[in-house]
Amino acid sequence: MADVPPSAGFSFTEAVGAAAALATGAAVGFLKLWERLKSTQKTVASTDGEIEVINSLRSELARLSDQNGRLADSLNELQIEVVSLRVENAQLHKTVKQLNGQIELLRAAKES
Repeated sequence: MADVPPSAGFSFTEAVGAAAALATGAAVGFLKLWERLKSTQKTVASTDGEIEVINSLRSELARLSDQNGRLADSLNELQIEVVSLRVENAQLHKTVKQLNGQIELLRAAKES
């Protein structure tokens, strides 16, 4: 048998092994990339949900602030009306006392 000189390239077995290692590495890399993409999508969806909740809270806070302003205006109007009614009530009490005094005078004059 003649001696076969060593070849400078890969043998078939080495080439198949290298291709298998490259395919395995690519598959692992693809799976890691896929998991990262799914995780990022979940994070984006979660962030979008959080942003939506925050925006809803902001709009609710603005609505409640507006409502609070209207309630404060109504309360001020009611307080002014209460003061006015108290003044009118005091005047009516004064008038009732004067009328009662006149009735007493008339009764006293009638009896004498």
